[in-house]
Amino acid sequence: TSWHLYNNTQIDKDIHAAKAWDRRTSAAYGTTNKVIVAVVDCGVRYTHEDLAANMWRNPGEIAGDGRDNDRNGYRDDVYGIDPVGGDTDPMDVDGHGTHCAGEIGAVGNNGLGSSGVAWTGIQIMALRFISGGNGSLSDEVTCLNYARQMGARVINASYGQNGGTSQTEMSAINSLESAGVILVAAAGNNGADNNGSTPFYPASYSNSNIIAVGATDANDNRASYSNYGATTVDLFASGDNIYSCWAGSDSNYSTGSGTSFAAPLVVGAIALLIAEYPTESMTQIVARLINTNAVDVLPSLSGLCVTGGRLNLGKLLPAADPSTLPPALAWHRPEYQEP
Repeated sequence: TSWHLYNNTQIDKDIHAAKAWDRRTSAAYGTTNKVIVAVVDCGVRYTHEDLAANMWRNPGEIAGDGRDNDRNGYRDDVYGIDPVGGDTDPMDVDGHGTHCAGEIGAVGNNGLGSSGVAWTGIQIMALRFISGGNGSLSDEVTCLNYARQMGARVINASYGQNGGTSQTEMSAINSLESAGVILVAAAGNNGADNNGSTPFYPASYSNSNIIAVGATDANDNRASYSNYGATTVDLFASGDNIYSCWAGSDSNYSTGSGTSFAAPLVVGAIALLIAEYPTESMTQIVARLINTNAVDVLPSLSGLCVTGGRLNLGKLLPAADPSTLPPALAWHRPEYQEP
């Protein structure tokens, strides 16, 4: 089930998405200027039935004409780019990126498999630098630079490695920071302390635009595999057995576990914050998120992250004047079968 949105078995041990959606002002119900979110991963199945309507399309490019219409250095970059494949078609064949994209922005209230945290008012940019579970730093940096140049406000980075830092990667992240682009990074799946001798990057860089996310299970405990860090991990989010879109077909769904699948929930939350507070700076948006008022502070997470808590979308987003609210969402809790 989509327990991470509404946990009807272990009550309140979820991100409280339904509460936030029912209390929303304009952000969750569509905006004129939709928030662009970049998924830097193994691509996204942009034709998926639950994603197609929320995919970013380059407004300056004419599909299929073989020209660089917007003169950004890429021909036919309609949905994004694919540096690992040497082209501009970021179609996902592995599944990981599609899963992340679905958690962030799968279309809601459409009778299909899943709902993203930010299910309207969003555009998902697909950037592919991973193939078969591996990717190069140069291709990653190409994707990060593209996201910044093409208007992404927040980036999902559900990848990384242990060990030393990369000056090339740091430089790209510094450029994102200067441009006000937030990068949400998975904390890693080694069950290790990122404050230790082999931290996980890019989550453990100290830039103010990086949000590092650990994973909780359905009982609100740190998932056994999740990395942690009193000063290097910012918050936790649900990350165990998360149901979302998959890349096997346009109607494929599956479950997955990992900090890779906790980070996208925070990306969706940030997209909603940006839509709700469009004039606020990156620093102001981050301050709203990295705050004990935006999480459920939990004894099980004490000392394991900066906030000591798990994302609570209902706390993060404000209550609105009831007279300004649209009709309440019809909240369904179907049981899903894993394909």
